Amino acid sequence: MSAGTITPAGQRRQGAWTIGIVGSAHFTSHFLQLSFAPLLPILHNDLGGVLSGGYLADRVRRHERVVATGLTLGALLMFAAAYPALPIAAVIGLLACAGFSSGATKPARDLLIRHAAPPGGLGKAFGMVYSGLDVGSLIAPVAYGSLLDRNLDNLVFVVSGALVLLATLTIFRVYSQAARQRSFDSEAA
Repeated sequence: MSAGTITPAGQRRQGAWTIGIVGSAHFTSHFLQLSFAPLLPILHNDLGGVLSGGYLADRVRRHERVVATGLTLGALLMFAAAYPALPIAAVIGLLACAGFSSGATKPARDLLIRHAAPPGGLGKAFGMVYSGLDVGSLIAPVAYGSLLDRNLDNLVFVVSGALVLLATLTIFRVYSQAARQRSFDSEAA
């Protein structure tokens, strides 16, 4: 027998090895799909929230209240989801409601940006806001992954809720400054 010849027993080991690798990859792909399943209600409800929020934004004048209420409710739901004794179905339900709440604020948020933008600076204002959202989307997975690596999974929800509350405070600050500037400009004219 030459060194390059594979015996029947070696073929069986090679076959088992190949099947094992393929099986592991197959399991991993299903595992990843199953691990993302809890995110689907959040994403679907975010879409439903955007559609409902568009309807709401057409009907109200105080968009800052819509945004503040939606974001505050979303933050409180995130804090509730951090409770370790909750069953997974309750956590998914809370996150789905948080997704709807977040989505409902988006049309009103865009109208606030439009209102807060200086004359001739609407594109710059949207560019700044959405660049900030993109930077957050870049940093969040790394930061949350670091928390998960340290088995601090409930802290992901707490940090998310705290950041949403911080965003709410920022919105109030920017909106009030823009409103003051507009009243100052109208008095000067």
